[in-house]
Amino acid sequence: GWGCPFGLLQDLMHKIPSRKFAIHRSVQHLRYAVLFIVIGAIAYVTQEPWFCKLCPAGTLTAGIPLLSVHEYLREQIGMLFYVKMALLAGCLVWMILSKRPFCRTLCPLGAFYSMFNRISMVRIDVDPQRCTRCGVCLKDCPMDLTLEQGGASSDQCIRCFRCTSCPAHAVKITWFR
Repeated sequence: GWGCPFGLLQDLMHKIPSRKFAIHRSVQHLRYAVLFIVIGAIAYVTQEPWFCKLCPAGTLTAGIPLLSVHEYLREQIGMLFYVKMALLAGCLVWMILSKRPFCRTLCPLGAFYSMFNRISMVRIDVDPQRCTRCGVCLKDCPMDLTLEQGGASSDQCIRCFRCTSCPAHAVKITWFR
């Protein structure tokens, strides 16, 4: 998650001054529905990669650049392109209002990767004796996770290591545990 260009865009867009809204934890499981329904079931039935056709990250990083370079592609713009642009515009606005909304609610790749968090070679360990519950980890975390609530071992954690800025030094990174 920390190496994703769309994640970087979300972090930058969130810095735009505006009223901010939290994403409720129950909505964050929607990305698993996107993974299994849109990518799995619909793609299996239609034999077409529908999420790739609608993905706002793909629209921004591939669709728009390809259209700007290849004039012959512009002739093929249809309703699907306008739907993709509307989804991208909606995501861009949502990025301003909430921390990493696409990663947290819609990204099927992140959902797939998150299934392996519990067996990751890179672990973030929290010493509960040192943790003062000051909230610095929550403020720094792009995924809105708190360490005292198990955030580092959560399937939402993207291993950005921003929580290691803990002033109480309650957080440490371990490898191959």
